[in-house]
Amino acid sequence: MNQRLLRRRGGGRVAIREICLHAPRVEAVILKGYEQELASYMLSGREAGMIDFQSALKAMQSVIDPQEFLLHAR
Repeated sequence: MNQRLLRRRGGGRVAIREICLHAPRVEAVILKGYEQELASYMLSGREAGMIDFQSALKAMQSVIDPQEFLLHAR
């Protein structure tokens, strides 16, 4: 799990969480050093509870300060 605290509209912070579950394919990607491919595995593992940072960020866009959102969005 990776977490970043971003500014919330109107003050305070909100946690944006990236969740990667242990799976044989994910482990193989990490061990081979292909971390750039990890996001695609996380997208395909959505039903199992995985979520990549950009998807989590977009899901919370209405809560996050607009400038903060633009700073982290791709």
